Amino acid sequence: MMRVLILGGGGREHALAWKIAASPLLQKLYISPGNPGTAELGENIAGDILDPKAVLKLVQTLGIDLMVIGPEACLAAGVTDAVRAGERRGAGSWGHTGRGRASNGARPTLRIL
Repeated sequence: MMRVLILGGGGREHALAWKIAASPLLQKLYISPGNPGTAELGENIAGDILDPKAVLKLVQTLGIDLMVIGPEACLAAGVTDAVRAGERRGAGSWGHTGRGRASNGARPTLRIL
């Protein structure tokens, strides 16, 4: 059984929450900050999702097994790197690391060339 945290509050995060909520492996679903639609699928948690230290504390406090990052702004803020660096008992995260952000940011430049 897994405790999952989804970061974000838009339509993409609602779709992720809807699918993850249907998993028989799910123990508890948290969405931060979430929206009224995600509140029907899991528990919305207020917090600053662009603050890597705050997100790491949330992951540790809630005992999260898997964190799914929706907004690109969280990735750019380094949330994935912070959580992976401070993982507790192997908590995973789904999202670009700093290295992935760098290559992802280079794509538009490559297209222009």
